[in-house]
Amino acid sequence: MSDQKKIVLFFILFFVPSNLLAVELLITQPGQYMLGQNLTSNPAGADNIIHILSNDVVLDLGGYVVSQGNATASVNGINLNAGFNDVTIQNGVIRSVTGNGIQIGATCQRIKILNIRFESCGIGLFFNGTVGLEINNGEIRNCNFYSCGNTGLGSAINMTSVSRYIISDIEIANTVSTALTSAFVMFRVTLSDFSNITIQNNSVTGAQLFGISDVSGIGNFYTNVLIQNNSGSTGFVGFGLNSSSTHTFKNCSVIFNSSSAGTINAYDIQTSTNCFFDTCRASSNTGVTSVNGFDFITTSQQNMLIDCIASANIASGAGADCRGFFLNDANFTQMIRCQSSFNVSSAANAIGLLISGAGGSTNSSIIDCIFSRNLGAAAATSFGISFATGSNNLFKSNIGFNNNTTAANQMSGVPAGSVQTPASPGSSNLTSVLTPYSNLALDA
Repeated sequence: MSDQKKIVLFFILFFVPSNLLAVELLITQPGQYMLGQNLTSNPAGADNIIHILSNDVVLDLGGYVVSQGNATASVNGINLNAGFNDVTIQNGVIRSVTGNGIQIGATCQRIKILNIRFESCGIGLFFNGTVGLEINNGEIRNCNFYSCGNTGLGSAINMTSVSRYIISDIEIANTVSTALTSAFVMFRVTLSDFSNITIQNNSVTGAQLFGISDVSGIGNFYTNVLIQNNSGSTGFVGFGLNSSSTHTFKNCSVIFNSSSAGTINAYDIQTSTNCFFDTCRASSNTGVTSVNGFDFITTSQQNMLIDCIASANIASGAGADCRGFFLNDANFTQMIRCQSSFNVSSAANAIGLLISGAGGSTNSSIIDCIFSRNLGAAAATSFGISFATGSNNLFKSNIGFNNNTTAANQMSGVPAGSVQTPASPGSSNLTSVLTPYSNLALDA
């Protein structure tokens, strides 16, 4: 192609073998560039293997590998300096760099990362924005991140001060670390779309693992996200939201994750507001200190859940409770057609929905939900609904069935008038439920 520059490393006089570099390869002019063979660098100090200093660049790796051949610290695979726009990096592998596989500088606009496999990078993909210097209007598609973050730098993907991005068809897998904090971490990411993302088979010893951490985000949309078969020895969080607002989660699942010595929160929603969860699932997660399917805590307010399920989660340690849904100082929450079933605590309480908190949880609506077969060793306090502290909450047309309390009290503390409670095990209030607005308690 007349407008395509082909990077072929044949500088035999300077590099032995011919595909080894000791200094970074610079791209300083607009154009289309294609890698002609594998590219390995052995830098003596912190450096970039490929350094882009231009607008309007398409860098096609051509299916080849960009890699680091030594252990020098802080070496990036590809670095795009701050302030450059309209750059596409596509079609190849970035392997074994001690720094960032690809690093994007502040204020870069319209950047595309397409069809890249990141292997054994310190951080796979790093967006280095900051307050007032956002990275905007780009795409990350069809990328895989394998064994990134093994050195304990903290994540496979790190996005800071990013807005209006499309992130789709992503896999993050096979990281084994002693310090990884999050597979996918975001700070101040706004108005972005995340779809078809799988985070699986990652493990951390001696630390807590987050699948996705979203801090101070606004208006992000998550669709078809699967977080499965991960472990953090001191704790695991599938989705961790902190000080975020107006997010949408649709068809997301956090399943088969574990912690050998800590707490599991499949969805951990802290100080976050106006988020919407539609057809989301927390199932078959196992923890030692406690397990929560959906945990809304620390004045998280005005959040809505529709058709969400918490099922078959297990808390196995001494005194460890298992809760399908937990409203802990969370106000104005709406739960509609949700289900919490088959959650188990082998040594303490299993509760379908717990409403509590130091300040109580208030003004929430729990409508048309099912809480069944939540089985705790502390049978007398394992309920379908346990309403501990709060006020002005509405319970309408809910079912508590065969939660293994020793009394037939499937719903504890629910305000008078909204539930009729049977008096003894093996009974129900079925004949006294006179309106569709009443809650039904069954103990078969």
